[in-house]
Amino acid sequence: MIKGDSEIQNITQIFREKIRGVYEYEKQEGVDEEIIDVVSVFGGILLAVTNPYNFIEKNYICAFPGAMVAVLMLLEPVIRKHSKNLRRLLRIFFTFICAVETLYLINGTLEGFGNFWFALVDYGILLILGMRTAHFICIYHSIIICAVLWTPLYKILPGASAYTFEYRLWFPVTFLSLLALIFYSNLLLKTYQHRSSLDEKRLEMEIKRTKRKNENMVLQAITSISELLDAKDPLTAEHSERVAEYAGLIARRSGIENEREINAIIRAGRLHDIGKMAIPDEILTKKGRLTDQEYETMKMHTIWGREILKNLTFIPEAQEVAGDHHERVDGKGYPKGLAGDEIPKYARIVSVADSLDAMNSNRCYRSCCGKDYIIEQFKQGRGKQFDAHLADIVCELIEDGTIQISSLQEVKDVAEMPKQIHRMEEEVL
Repeated sequence: MIKGDSEIQNITQIFREKIRGVYEYEKQEGVDEEIIDVVSVFGGILLAVTNPYNFIEKNYICAFPGAMVAVLMLLEPVIRKHSKNLRRLLRIFFTFICAVETLYLINGTLEGFGNFWFALVDYGILLILGMRTAHFICIYHSIIICAVLWTPLYKILPGASAYTFEYRLWFPVTFLSLLALIFYSNLLLKTYQHRSSLDEKRLEMEIKRTKRKNENMVLQAITSISELLDAKDPLTAEHSERVAEYAGLIARRSGIENEREINAIIRAGRLHDIGKMAIPDEILTKKGRLTDQEYETMKMHTIWGREILKNLTFIPEAQEVAGDHHERVDGKGYPKGLAGDEIPKYARIVSVADSLDAMNSNRCYRSCCGKDYIIEQFKQGRGKQFDAHLADIVCELIEDGTIQISSLQEVKDVAEMPKQIHRMEEEVL
């Protein structure tokens, strides 16, 4: 006996868990509003077809409420579009339906056949809209049918003559049996859909995890190449990393709050000079002034960088930054001669970060520039070489100490000043 009780408890527990799971699944998925419209209009048509009989029989107690509910159900699609709370609207409709169901049952409308029409409405709501939406009306209808037809209460009903013994016996049995069958079928269907949904989500998460892992591997490989590129010249070591750091600070100060967007800018900053891997070492590490031909070759790193990163689809901004970070807002940059807002936002941010690091780092042809000199260069370049707003932000970051200037040492050899400035301009531009 104890074993039997335990098995019953286990079955009950499993059944409860299934119902709870389906209920939560229906809550997550919500209800298709178009299906609600179809069910409501269909129910309104059924009621509109049967209700005229009440007027013919002068059964106005059922006729007028039935007509009202039929009109409301037929107009539900229009009412829903102007209602902000769908569930409250459904509760109002269900309350009206329950009230008319009760009147039809009490008055024995259509000699009891009207109850079958409302049974169809209950079945349709349960099957199409699910237990979360239909449980109220189904439970109410089941209780009121059993209470009226299986108790002596039916004897005092106005429509008692419509209910024979066979009707009172078999209608509740038939109604409840079909309701239970539909309920269990819906439970099995929604349980299957719920499990399929969970499996799909798990598979989707696994695919995303694998994709993210592969993307990180590709990104790490390209970043490593960029770091090796920086390492060719000790004086430019970690240049790309510093540019990325500056770009992140500038992006935040400019008002970008989305961390994902900021991280994209930082990653693009790390890869902005990836095209230099195609530049010959003798040009890349040359200590003196570049010839015109060498300078043109150096400028090609933007085109090659875009080409290298064009298939890096998970960071689409990277190829824009690599290709456009030497454009100028006055249109005098390269390789395309873009101007103003034609230059992508990320490229404008990395451009000022790149120029800042070029001036804030030691080079073979000069020491790092002083704070005042760097600020002056950005003030002179605002609206010409640099985006005016971003140039102002760089000045603010330097002045408030957010960005530290490596040294205040200015270039002292006046005789070498023109050469040094020209070489720096080649690098910055």
